[in-house]
Amino acid sequence: MRNPKNLGFWDEITEFIVRCYRLTGQLPKDECYNLSSQLKRAAVSVRLNVVEGAACENPAEFARFLEIAYRSLRESITCIELTAELGMYTCEKVGELVDFGDRLAGVIYRYRQSLIRGS
Repeated sequence: MRNPKNLGFWDEITEFIVRCYRLTGQLPKDECYNLSSQLKRAAVSVRLNVVEGAACENPAEFARFLEIAYRSLRESITCIELTAELGMYTCEKVGELVDFGDRLAGVIYRYRQSLIRGS
């Protein structure tokens, strides 16, 4: 079993979640149960799936959970982009967070590929 906190991208996952929560705190209150809630769930799902996968003994199983984490990250990024498209958040701040999420997605994807190649 791996300690997920030892993964090179653990701190970035945490930072991404924190930044997503900050963004949702600035959305209109009528979005509390819609886009805001969806973004929070998707962002948290990234970390939860990494933790669940790290508990697997088999690298292929860990890779499967990283695929789910990657998809949740892509979902989060789409929610972030929607906040700008719907005029709820500034495009500049959205762009920074989307770029950060894209870089993190690339790191998770590459780590997942290394697990697949190694199994």
